[in-house]
Amino acid sequence: MAYLLVGNSIDVVCLGGVWKMTRVETDIFLTYSIEWCDTKTVARERITRFAFAGRSCEVARGSNFNGVAVRMCASASNFLMGFFLLSACSFSLSTAFAQSDETRQREKLSFLGLGYAENDYIQKLPLTNALQFGFRFIEADTFLIDDRLMIGNSILDMQSKGSLEDLYFLPLEKLVNERSELVVGDASPIKLVIDIKTDADQTYRMIRPLLNKYSAMLTKVVDGEPQSGAVTVIISGNCPRERIAAENPRLAAIDGRFSDLESDSPTHLIPIISARWGSHFRWLGKSEITSLERLRLESFVARAHAKRRLIRFWSTPDASLVWTTLRDSGVDLIGTERFHSLVEFLTPRKSPFEPARRF
Repeated sequence: MAYLLVGNSIDVVCLGGVWKMTRVETDIFLTYSIEWCDTKTVARERITRFAFAGRSCEVARGSNFNGVAVRMCASASNFLMGFFLLSACSFSLSTAFAQSDETRQREKLSFLGLGYAENDYIQKLPLTNALQFGFRFIEADTFLIDDRLMIGNSILDMQSKGSLEDLYFLPLEKLVNERSELVVGDASPIKLVIDIKTDADQTYRMIRPLLNKYSAMLTKVVDGEPQSGAVTVIISGNCPRERIAAENPRLAAIDGRFSDLESDSPTHLIPIISARWGSHFRWLGKSEITSLERLRLESFVARAHAKRRLIRFWSTPDASLVWTTLRDSGVDLIGTERFHSLVEFLTPRKSPFEPARRF
């Protein structure tokens, strides 16, 4: 008996024929189709079809085979032989497909990693909705009101939204302590972008003790050396840049502006370059972008990437043509309040037998 791994199939070669175990994936199901190929008659019979609800990585890493549906399509002897081989080869299947599972997971994250959750606090479940949709960058507009750090779009709705600590730091700490898959594992750290809307120095003076309180879960820079945590805080908006840059240890990074495109500051201090879309472009996505504006966009992207920084634009039109242009031009983060629409756009559509296309 011998095993032969070819793509998404394992061929089990034995006396009189070959058992072909083919792995087929969709967004919901993982299926193993097992076929018997008789070397004498060159006949192929499908023996069983196994479908598992849930994520493929769980099955490939050894989850039990619950809810197996078996359809008899051949002789009893062939069926029993197939069932025995499946049991005997389950460890081989898990091992052989483990690498492809990890690749698929990284690939999925590479698509959803483009998402930037703008004004997250307007969602029905702030933070939770963004994490469930796979966003790694989450924005929170923050106001200093009566010595309290409040979340909202304006002073008028501060009380209805809640505080920065209650809406973001406490839930994140809970998820980290529980080792929730939403915030730990193979994925990159959560980026909590605190967009300061009130006075920079006064507001950050209240933010810094909060960072100290939750420092165990935060990315930090000590003596110029970054130490990755489950959550990376980035200060945007009215940002006290000099104060943050001088801190040691430093518990927050800076959301850069286009004036930082040529900066030699380390990427752990300025990981992102951000700009308002309308300040540089007139195109709204109702037709194809002009050649001149596309060249300008690609130039901005190239300059940011040359310094190893991400680039994003805020207030971009929520239109698929705009999102396509941003993605194809190499823009690293696409911001929206329409989480579901962006996730549907970013999630690759493919045949179960075709690998996802990388952009």
